[in-house]
Amino acid sequence: MNYQTLNSLFSDLNIELEDELSDLFNSGHDEISDFAHESADGDADVIYYSKAEALYNAASQAERDEAESTIEDCGGFGEDATMSSRFTVLAYWITYNRLMEALRTQASDLVDVLEEQSEKPEVRRLWGEVIDEVIEVLEAA
Repeated sequence: MNYQTLNSLFSDLNIELEDELSDLFNSGHDEISDFAHESADGDADVIYYSKAEALYNAASQAERDEAESTIEDCGGFGEDATMSSRFTVLAYWITYNRLMEALRTQASDLVDVLEEQSEKPEVRRLWGEVIDEVIEVLEAA
């Protein structure tokens, strides 16, 4: 890839990143959490009772404990909750927590790549401020 192509790519990326960063700064990171909530809420392993039970049974003890703790913090299952409905709520929080962890891992990996790229003088000179802003947002997520 030649310098002109790379510069053009970074220019396009810069415009997109500015929009995304602006949205993320203004949303208070709600969009990331909303995405994870919506994805977990629509997942087949959460919706169907037998799949929710299977997901719960396959989860690690740490994942189960975290889900149960979250449910306790939110007021518990409620008095009339059936075992099936309990499994769906547990599966929901396990799925949500897994998604958030995956997003944090991806953000961390991206920070590593950006830090590596920012060490190159030509990249640092042109995109240093943008890279620093992106890293700041990703580390806060």
